[in-house]
This record gives sequence, C-alpha cells and structure tokens, in this order.
Amino acid sequence: MLISLIVIRCLITLSRCCFVHVSQSFNILLDDRDLSGRTVNDCINTLSNALQYAVKHKLIENNPCELVEKPRIEKKEMSIWTEEQLNQFKNICEGYYLEGAMHLLFYGLRHGEILGLTIDCVDFTNKQINIKNTLVTTGEGVKFQKTPKTVASKRVIPLADDTLNLIRSAIGGRKSGLVFITSEGNHIHPRSFQRSFKLLTDRAKLPNIRLHDMRHSACSLLLSNGCDLKTVSQLLGHANTRISTDIYLHTNTTKQRAAINALDKIIIGKE
Repeated sequence: MLISLIVIRCLITLSRCCFVHVSQSFNILLDDRDLSGRTVNDCINTLSNALQYAVKHKLIENNPCELVEKPRIEKKEMSIWTEEQLNQFKNICEGYYLEGAMHLLFYGLRHGEILGLTIDCVDFTNKQINIKNTLVTTGEGVKFQKTPKTVASKRVIPLADDTLNLIRSAIGGRKSGLVFITSEGNHIHPRSFQRSFKLLTDRAKLPNIRLHDMRHSACSLLLSNGCDLKTVSQLLGHANTRISTDIYLHTNTTKQRAAINALDKIIIGKE
C-alpha cells in the first residue's frame, strides 16, 4: 500500500519528471521518512516499470529511474535460540494465558498467522491447522486478512498433541471466531503479543531476540535435526528454499565458529 501511494504521487508529476526530481524524492524517503533500503528499492522498481511504459508509448523521452543509484540493502543480523533455550522458553510459558499461541512459534508460524488463526481452521481429527488467514497492522489499524503473505504461506501444519490441547483450551466452548482472543473477546493486538513475548523472554532470562527470529530458530532446529530443505520451506511457508538456505548457512557458520573456539581452548589447554 505504501509503495503504491508513493508511486501514484510520482506519476502525478510525470510531466515534469527528471532524474534530479526522482533522485531527490527517493533521498527524502531514505532520510526524512526513514524507510528501509529494500522498501525504497521496491518504490524505484515500481516507478521505473511505470515510466518504462510511458517511454514505450512515447509519452516521455527517457526513463529517469535508470540513472537513479539504488540504496544499499542492509541485511538484518539473525539471532537464533539454541534447542536448550527454546525448551527454557517453553517451560516459562506454562500456565500463561497465551501458552498455546507461544507454542505455535515453535512451528515457525508468523505472529500474524497465529493471531489470525480461526477455529474453523483447526482440524482436531487430523491433528493439524490450516494457515490461510493473518492479522496485520496497517495505517488504518489492525485488519484481518484472508490472504496470507505469499502463495507459499497458505499451508497445512501438523501439530503435536500438547499443542492441540492448548488450542482446545484456548477455544473453550466457542464454535467460531479467532482461536486466541482477549478476556473481552476481542482480537489480540500484534504489539500486545510482542510485549508478551518480551515479558516471557525476560522471565526465562534468555537473550532478547526479535519475534520473527523464532521462525529462524525453528528453521535452524529442523535443519540441524536432519529435516530436508524443501520440507522445512513448506512448513515455514517460505516463498522459496533460498530463505531456508540462508538461515542454514548462518547456523552452520555459527557452529563452525563454536568449533574453532573449542579448538582454540584445547590448544591453549595443552600449552
């Protein structure tokens, strides 16, 4: 939505558009609006496609976006909990009112998918849930969407009995609506869920990680325990296996560093 609005504004001034105007506009997005390099790049690409169409139909002579220098995309540092830390977090969640929702983080679900999970998408007979809804935060507030982030996001996740029991407890006697709700019967705000995650993390005395890093932790744990890349990608709803591969490579590098540190201690010990 944000990208579309920005591009529309740019197209309104298409008749007086030049390289300087375009370049200045995107610099404003980076500096004043503090948007990420990836978002600005998406804006540039979308506008460039529109301008290229104008060039093709002789509405303008050239595409000024072709000369714009795209901002560098900073890759966010990935933080991953170990198997022991994940178990520590699981134990601290016992008895918490969102225990079932926190359990679903271990399956690599996005928090929007968890908060958007509806009762009709829970299959107790086949012990699985159907991910086809999500709760998202927009400029107009929190919205329930029936279309997940990507086509791959729409998937079926098998669940363990413990998790299913927690979901059954969260539903109670209700027949429809969201699985996880507040005591007043409303949806749980994503920011409230993030605060709960932070609270439990602190109680467990664990390193603070982003909520999204729980997906990385789940991916890492599955891959390190012998699950094949394609299956892991399908379970997590990754658009392609490259995302899972990046997480695997990060985990593998961490293990290599740990091995070198251990070797260093052995050598020092021998001296």
